[in-house]
Amino acid sequence: MNIFVKLSLYLIFPGIEYEVKSIVNSLGIKTLFNRPYLPIGSSIIIEKGQKNLIVAPTMLLPQNVSNTLNAYYATMLYCITF
Repeated sequence: MNIFVKLSLYLIFPGIEYEVKSIVNSLGIKTLFNRPYLPIGSSIIIEKGQKNLIVAPTMLLPQNVSNTLNAYYATMLYCITF
C-alpha cells in the first residue's frame, strides 16, 4: 500500500490501522513465519458510523497480479456485500 492510500485512510478513518491489526491478531491465523495475516479470499468489514471499510487482501506478499483474478474477487466481494 503506498503512502497516499495510507494517508487517505488515516484522514478518513483515524486509528484504523491499529483496529485492523487487532482484529487480524484476534483471528489467530499465522503465516509460516508466525505472523498474523488475513487469508486471501476473506474479508473484514469495519463500520464507522456512516462509513464502512472493507479489508480484502489480494496477495500475501507484493507481486505482479496482472494475470490473476485477485483484484476481481476483492471487487466482487464489495459488490455482493453492498
